[in-house]
Amino acid sequence: MTNNTSLTILSTAIRQDAQGRYCLNDCHRAAGGDNAKRPSLWAENAQTKALIVELEGSAGNPAHPFNVVTAGPNEGRGTYGSEEVLLAYAQWISPAFHVQCLRALLSLMKGEIPSARTKRIRKPGVTAIFKSRFAIGRLIGLDENQAAIAAGRACEKKCGENPLPDMGLTYLEAPTQQRTMTATQIAEALNLPGKQPGMAGNNLMAAAGLQTFHRDKRNKKVWTPTEAGMPFARLCDVGKGHSDGSVPTYQWLPSVLEPLRLHLATTVEAPPFTKNPEPVS
Repeated sequence: MTNNTSLTILSTAIRQDAQGRYCLNDCHRAAGGDNAKRPSLWAENAQTKALIVELEGSAGNPAHPFNVVTAGPNEGRGTYGSEEVLLAYAQWISPAFHVQCLRALLSLMKGEIPSARTKRIRKPGVTAIFKSRFAIGRLIGLDENQAAIAAGRACEKKCGENPLPDMGLTYLEAPTQQRTMTATQIAEALNLPGKQPGMAGNNLMAAAGLQTFHRDKRNKKVWTPTEAGMPFARLCDVGKGHSDGSVPTYQWLPSVLEPLRLHLATTVEAPPFTKNPEPVS
């Protein structure tokens, strides 16, 4: 007999294959998963083999009463058997479990058990992700806007949606509304020599111990403030120059000019700030 209604035993949904046979591995889990009661061990018994031969010769059995699936998707693999096979396997496990299976099958045939539906795994929404990541950011010392930017990026990664651009917040000022400066603006403010002020500004801050860098997969430099530089740094989402979207970038408070001027004044010979020194490991 093949039922379109799902069977549930001890709160465990028992899968069926295309021929209506029940998964004995699911029954094994429902019974507690005793390693000595695995379906593969039961199938080796001479009594089990004799039962299967008898069922194969019975009238009204269009499908083979017993089948072991070892190939294909993992969710379809396992040992499957007809109602008679399931009850025989349950009796081999224990009389108590046999009674549970018998009652479940009888209730199923009477229509007393609703179809067992696969439960949906509810993913946390954007709001929950944003709140939790914002709290983590504040916990590790980020200011409110830095934490908000980091939380927005986490939402984009986890949910495919960053709520900040939707709110028109592609750039966040510091909580004190202080103006921030780029490496290029820093170089210009200090009148650093060279044709590439951005490079000169970044290398000066690296020489002063305020930032360091690593190279990404494209071998591009990614600058990060050091512990000494963090009081002067602010993490901002800045629009990409040649494409849509934004990229998180550290910018600097004007107060960073003071330690940089001090560094320049105490350096006997000014380093070539337009070069690309690799960080000392």
